[in-house]
Amino acid sequence: MTNEEFTQSVEEIRSKIESAESIEEIETLKSEMSELETRRAEALEAAKVEAEERSAIASGEIETEKIDTDVTVKEERHMKTLEEIRSSAEYMEAYADYMKTGSDKECRALLTELATTYSGTAPVPTAVQARIETNWAKLGIASRCSILNVPGIVKVPYEASASDAGIHQEGAPALAEESLTLGTITLIPETIKKWIKISDEALAMSAADLMDYIVDEITYRVMKKLDDTVVGAVLAEAGGLVVDVDKNLGWDSIFAALGELGDIDTPVAIMKRATFFSGFLSLADNNDRPIYDVVTENGTPKYFINGVEVIFNENLADTTTEDNVYAIVGDLKGVTVNYIDGQSVKLITDPYSLAELDLVKVVGSVKAGVGVTKPAALARLTVAGES
Repeated sequence: MTNEEFTQSVEEIRSKIESAESIEEIETLKSEMSELETRRAEALEAAKVEAEERSAIASGEIETEKIDTDVTVKEERHMKTLEEIRSSAEYMEAYADYMKTGSDKECRALLTELATTYSGTAPVPTAVQARIETNWAKLGIASRCSILNVPGIVKVPYEASASDAGIHQEGAPALAEESLTLGTITLIPETIKKWIKISDEALAMSAADLMDYIVDEITYRVMKKLDDTVVGAVLAEAGGLVVDVDKNLGWDSIFAALGELGDIDTPVAIMKRATFFSGFLSLADNNDRPIYDVVTENGTPKYFINGVEVIFNENLADTTTEDNVYAIVGDLKGVTVNYIDGQSVKLITDPYSLAELDLVKVVGSVKAGVGVTKPAALARLTVAGES
């Protein structure tokens, strides 16, 4: 450090001390000043020793050929990023041990390679995260909703009614003030939970196989239940936010539902598999053309009716009973899901309650509030009754 750099650093610290707002901050700055002065003193002492050695060499007191060249090798320590740690085989093994024992000590030991003490829940390995994200996309209902991350109960306003905009011509009287009525939907969080018992055989699996097993048996089931909860919220909505369309299954029933909706962006049609494969799949329009389409992406087929993507959910009714809702059509952004503790499934291991049976219990949960929050974004297609 040059004299100029040292002086500048000292002046900066003094300036901060003068403007400090607490004793703790002043003490911290004083500590920085002391460390800076110590480093400066060490540097001056090293320079003094070097100057004395050079003087001795120049005067002949020390023979230069007897001086060993001091080569300082600067070792640059590679600090791993969080993603590199989560991607490592060591972290996968440590996380698997966490699932077996309930102790995340090994995970945290690896995370300290970030040169800091890691706080919060140990993150899942990247391979597991990718599998979880694939499950979210595969299910495809809750992941398409409007997302909030607000702790606790949240109230979501919506536009119940509003007057249209007008045209104001130059010199004409001012337009009337907009008439706007707002409604409010309260999203009360609930805990969606799934747990399994892990036997000795499962505990003996490799780390990767064990995590795949846990993800499939817990996180997928939790996510599926959340999808079912969204469907249930649409089916149960009784405040007039969801449109009811009374029309039997036919080649134009999806069009009939879309025609009753308001301003939407990406419509989907949710129905049972049997409704699609045994009903819609055999229909043709007035020109005898099939109304369905199949598009394959990365080996996975996606189904469409009248250009609208189909999502399967077995919680809807069949198409034979009067007034049964056999399809939900519309934009899922009309439903809001508020994740009060993050949009991920939390895993908790309990190695104690079933210890006498040599079993480990793993609990997965997500806390979320779900509700329809946009008028006329979704329609319920019902089996028509007798006139």
